Amino acid sequence: MLDHNDMARTGLTPLARRRARKTFNLFTVFNTYSYFLLTGNIITLFLLRIEASSTFIGLVASMIYVSFFFMLVGRRLVARFGVVRLFAAGWTLRYLMMIPLVFSPVAIAAGRVSLAYGMILFSVVGFQVTRGVGLVANSPLMGEISAGRDRGGFLARFQTITAVPSLVAGLSVAWLLGGDPPLGRYSMLMAAGIALGLCAAWLITHLPEPGGVSEGIAEGMVKAARSALADFNFRRLIVSFSVLAALSGAVRTFLVVYARLVYRQGDSTTMLYTGVGSTGWGVMGFLARHVIDRLGAKPMLVFYTAVLLLSTIPAIVSPALSGTALILHLGLVFFLATMGYTGGEYAAQTYFFSLIAPRDRLNLGIVFFMTLGVGGIVGSLFGGMILDSLAGIEALSLTWQFRLFFGLLAVLCALCVRLMVPLQRLGATSTLGALSVMLSLRDMRAITLLHRLDRTTTISGQQRMIQAIAGSSSQLALADIVPMLNSPSFAVRNEALEALVALPIDKAVTAALLREIQEHEFTTAHIAARIAGTKEVAEAGPALRTALHSEDYLLVAKSMVALARLNDGQSIPEIERRLEETANPLVIIHAATALKLLGSRQSVPVLFDALRKPELPHYAADEIILALAGLLEIEHWFYPLYRTYLANPEEAIEQLEDYQLECSFSAGDRFTARAIAPRKRQRSAQTAKRRGKRSRDGKTQPAAGEAPPSGAAEAESAVAALVQGVPEAISGAAEALYELEQRTGDALFRALEELLEDAVVHDNRSLRFFLAAAIVRFGCHTDQAAGSGSNTTGTSETDLEKDGSSEAASSSNVSNTTND
Repeated sequence: MLDHNDMARTGLTPLARRRARKTFNLFTVFNTYSYFLLTGNIITLFLLRIEASSTFIGLVASMIYVSFFFMLVGRRLVARFGVVRLFAAGWTLRYLMMIPLVFSPVAIAAGRVSLAYGMILFSVVGFQVTRGVGLVANSPLMGEISAGRDRGGFLARFQTITAVPSLVAGLSVAWLLGGDPPLGRYSMLMAAGIALGLCAAWLITHLPEPGGVSEGIAEGMVKAARSALADFNFRRLIVSFSVLAALSGAVRTFLVVYARLVYRQGDSTTMLYTGVGSTGWGVMGFLARHVIDRLGAKPMLVFYTAVLLLSTIPAIVSPALSGTALILHLGLVFFLATMGYTGGEYAAQTYFFSLIAPRDRLNLGIVFFMTLGVGGIVGSLFGGMILDSLAGIEALSLTWQFRLFFGLLAVLCALCVRLMVPLQRLGATSTLGALSVMLSLRDMRAITLLHRLDRTTTISGQQRMIQAIAGSSSQLALADIVPMLNSPSFAVRNEALEALVALPIDKAVTAALLREIQEHEFTTAHIAARIAGTKEVAEAGPALRTALHSEDYLLVAKSMVALARLNDGQSIPEIERRLEETANPLVIIHAATALKLLGSRQSVPVLFDALRKPELPHYAADEIILALAGLLEIEHWFYPLYRTYLANPEEAIEQLEDYQLECSFSAGDRFTARAIAPRKRQRSAQTAKRRGKRSRDGKTQPAAGEAPPSGAAEAESAVAALVQGVPEAISGAAEALYELEQRTGDALFRALEELLEDAVVHDNRSLRFFLAAAIVRFGCHTDQAAGSGSNTTGTSETDLEKDGSSEAASSSNVSNTTND
C-alpha cells in the first residue's frame, strides 16, 4: 500500500535518530573508501591491464547488479537474525570473499591467466552475493534514520559524505598507480580495501534495529509488490528507474574505457578523472541537500537525468584534443556523468521513500533494488557486447565506435526524461519551476538562508535570519517563514510577520494571517491586520470587521485601514462609531485615514465632530484635515501647501493668494476673488428661505487674539481675512461654497457650508486655512470650466493634477507650479 503521509513516521526518538545518523555517516566513510578500492574503476583498470575483453569487463561490472537479486535470500533471513545483525554479517562476508582477488596477480605472474580470471570472477560474484544478502537492510535502515521533514537533506548529506572519501580515494589511488605500476600494487590497494571494509562492518553493529520490518514480512513480498505495482505512478517510477539504472551501468563502466582507449590515458591519469567525477558527486550532494526538501524529489530526478544526457554530448563529439583542452574535455565528461547518474539514483531513492509506507520498506525496497540490478546488468553487459560488436566493423574507427555508443545512451537518456515527466509531484514544485529556482541567485540565496535558519537556535539569530530571508523576496521562503509564527518568542513571531510583507501571499500565509488576527490580540494581531490590508487579502474581511470591536486599540486602528484598502464599504458605520467614541489619537488618525481611503464623503460631519474632541493633539487634527482634503480629492495639491502653512503661515497664505490672483486673471473671471472677499450681500428670498437657519448678522466672533476688528478686513486680502477668522470673510466663504454647490451639483460643498458656523471653524485656524484653500482651488477650477463651456459637476484628482502641482512641488511657490 502506498501512503505518502507515513513517510515521516519513525520508531526512533529524535536523540536516537541523531546518534544513528552519526554512526551511519561514519560507517559510510569507511565503507565508501573500501568499496572504491575493491570495485568500480580500479577493477576496470586492473582488467584492462591484463588485457581482458570488453565483454569480460562488462560481465564483471554487471556483477554489482547481480547482488540485488540475492536480497530475496536476505529477506528470508531477516526474521531469524534481524536487520542489523544480517547487515553486519553480510558486510563482513563480502569483504572476506575478496581475498582471492588480492592473490590473482600471483596467478597471472605464474602464467595461469585462466585461473586468475576464475579467481577474479569468484571474488566479485561472492562479494556481490553476500552484499545482496546484507543489502536487504538498506531500505528499512535508511527509511528509519532519514525520517522527518529533512529526509531529502539527510540523504543529500549522505551522498556528499560518500563523495568525499571517493575523491580522496581517487586521488590517492591515482598517485599510487602513477607511472607503470606492477600488478602487486593493485593487490596492496585491494587488501587495504578489505581492512577498511571490516571496520565498516563493525560499525554496523552499533546501529538501531528499525521498526515495521515484521509487518512487511507478514504481508509477503509478492502481495506487497502486486499492490504497489497496481498504482500507475509506482509502475512509472519503476520503469523510468530501470532505464536510468541501465544508463548508469553503462556510463560508470565504459567511461573509463573511453578515456583509456580513445584518448590513451594512463591508469594514474584515468583515476584522476575518476576523482574529478567524485567532485561531481559531491556537487550533486551539496545542491540536492539545499534544494530537494523544498523543491521535491521529482524535479531533481528529472534534472539529474538531464545532466546525464548533457554529459553524453561531449563524448559523442569526441574532438581530437591534447594537453589542457583534453584535460578539460574529459574532466567535464566525468564530472557531469557522475553528477548525473549518482544524482538520479539518489533522487529516485528519495522519491521512492516519499511514495511508500514504512511497513513496505522491506518488500518494496527489494523491488526497488532489483530494478536497479536488472537495469545495471543490462547496461553493463549489453554495453560491453555493443562495443565489441562495433569493434568488429572495420569501417568504424575506435573514436566512431564510442561516438555511436554514447549516441545510443543519449537517446535512452531522452526517453528516460520523457518517462519521468508525468510522475506525480508528491508536493514538489513543477520541473520548470524547480529549474528556474536553481538558476535564480535570489532563490538559491533564500534557500541557503533557510538552511541557516533551520540550524539557528537563538532568538536573536532567528531574527537576523528572518530579516535576511525577507530581503530575498523569494516565494520559497514562505514554507519556512510561516511555521516561525508558532515560535514561543514574541520577537521571532514579530519578525516572521514583518517578513511576510516582502513575500508573495499564498493560502498558507492567508490562513496564518487570519489566525494571528483572531487569536493574538494585544501582541501581533495588529501586524497581521496591517499586512492583510497591504497585501489586499480579501479573505480577511470578516476577521477584520470583527476586530473593530476589540479592546486592542492597535488592532482596531490597523483593521480600519486594512478594511479601507479592501474597499469594504459595509465597515464605514462601525469606523464612524469608533471615531465618535474614542479619545485615542492613534485610533482617530487611522479612522480618518480609513474614511478617506473609502471615499466616504458622508462622513465629513463625523470628521468635523472629531475636531471638537477636548485636548485633541494637533497631529491628530492635522490628519483629519488631510482626510478632508482627500475626500475633496485635492490632497496631492493641498499637502505641500499645508506643510508650508504649518512651518510658515504667512508664506503659505502668500502662495495661496498668488495662486488665486493668477487663476483669476488667467480665467478671465473674478469669481474666486468675489466669493472669498469679505463683504455683505443681499440674498434673494429663495436663498434666504432655504438657508434661513443660518445667521449671517456678524454676531459670531473669532477666537481671542486671532481676528482683527471687522473694519480692518478691508485692508487685508480675502485669504488672509478668512484665515484670521474675520466674520465677514467667513460669511463670504459660506456664499462661495453655496455658489460652488450650485455650479457643480456636489452636495459636499453644502455640508461644508452648513458647518461653517460651527464653533470648531472659528476655533481652528488650520481648518480655516483648509477651507480657504478649498474655495480658491475649486472656485478657480469652476471658473475655467465655465470659461471653456464645459458642464463640470465635479472635480477629480486627475483633473486637478493637470495644473502641474504635485508633492514634488512642496518647496516651490504654488503659483509658479500651476498652469491653469
